[in-house]
Amino acid sequence: MKILTICSVAFLATLASNAHSQEKGTTVESLLKIQDKKILEHKLDSLIHANEKGIYTVINYYAEKRDYTRYDSVSALMPTLYPYGRAGSISMVRSIAELKDLKEVKDSVASFEQKYDKEFLDDAYLSAGIASSKQKASLPEAVAYVNKIKKTLQRITAALNTARYMEFHQSDLLEDYLKSEAKWRAENLSAAEINNQNYVPIFQDMEYAYSRLLQKQGNTDEALAVARKAYEMPIESMPEEQLYYLGLLFKHEQYEDAFPIVDALVKQGKGTIELKQQLATAYEKVYKKDAQAYIAEIEKNLNDAVEKDIVKYSVTQQVPDFEVLDTKGNKVSIADFRGKTIVIDFWATWCGPCKKSLPAMQRTANLYKEDKDVAFLFIHTWGRSEGSLAEAVKYFKENNYDMDLYMDNKQDDGSFKAAEAFKVRGIPQKYVVDKNGVIRFAAAGFSGGEEAAVVQLQSMIEKTKKF
Repeated sequence: MKILTICSVAFLATLASNAHSQEKGTTVESLLKIQDKKILEHKLDSLIHANEKGIYTVINYYAEKRDYTRYDSVSALMPTLYPYGRAGSISMVRSIAELKDLKEVKDSVASFEQKYDKEFLDDAYLSAGIASSKQKASLPEAVAYVNKIKKTLQRITAALNTARYMEFHQSDLLEDYLKSEAKWRAENLSAAEINNQNYVPIFQDMEYAYSRLLQKQGNTDEALAVARKAYEMPIESMPEEQLYYLGLLFKHEQYEDAFPIVDALVKQGKGTIELKQQLATAYEKVYKKDAQAYIAEIEKNLNDAVEKDIVKYSVTQQVPDFEVLDTKGNKVSIADFRGKTIVIDFWATWCGPCKKSLPAMQRTANLYKEDKDVAFLFIHTWGRSEGSLAEAVKYFKENNYDMDLYMDNKQDDGSFKAAEAFKVRGIPQKYVVDKNGVIRFAAAGFSGGEEAAVVQLQSMIEKTKKF
């Protein structure tokens, strides 16, 4: 579920940044001109203890001097010296969003209203709405907090968060809420605000939420009409929303509208087996001829692009020794796979890009099921709980993945030995190792293109097999 709390956090960061810059051109410049160290230290100390504006000035001064040690130490004084000021308010806003008890939320908001910087009051209401939305029973309280918000960005962000939680909880309140929010926008926002590029993604998400509700209710015609409106907004839809809209178009046999969308996705390397089948159907319906040659040309172009791109992932380094556990608790080391081409994928159940990459990994693994000289190691690392093994096994089972799963468990010293041996800095992280134990390719992240990922990894494997 996509919950848009990021808008509020970004907004707060912008305000804090603005607070710094507002003082910069006057007091900071004068501080930079002071040559006498004793006078400077006295002035800095006086500013720190004068008021919050003063401490921001000192923080800006150290930023200008690139003295980040003192920058951090002075920043750390903010909550103690000025607990109800700008920094304290930002901290309180963030903490409210994490609360689980409804009474604590209510009491925290009341405290904020009485003591904290009113400039952030709408952000406090937004956070209270998020906290209240996490429980189905308190969704009405979340709506009440949303309705208190005056600033447009916070208001529409909070409304979308609440709608998303209603959808997640399968609440009966969702339909009336989406309609009431549409009415609020029509009555309270100007044309310029409706078309504001910062707001359009939020409005688009609201429309898609309404479309999904209509589809669930069996009203597929209106669901398509609303999804079309969302898709045609002046911003590109998210990949999952494009797929949703595409599904509606195929359901209504609107192949001419569907073709350019599925065609673009497949050409971008984002094709799945299902999408390629849809492309063939749309092509044949629109152009009245077999799609085989057309799709073959797309695949050739994609292969050519991957071949050109793959060079940047090429490395030559010895694979480190490491040990992991299989799902039965048996120790497994790199020595167990000597003489084989090895694909190593570091991932975790909490990692969104990791999980999105797994369908492509499964498709690639399937291509080599009969090849005894190629081995795949899917190593779960950086687990956040003692139940990481159970979570990983459950995730594979729920998604029908039959790939070889291994665990890089957290050690007593807090480390994850396998990831540490490879110096992994982010996941997903993939390595392709030749039969002599030399890493030939290393690739981090996942771009979201399933077909491109399959083609890329297959090419890496085939090149590595030649060593």
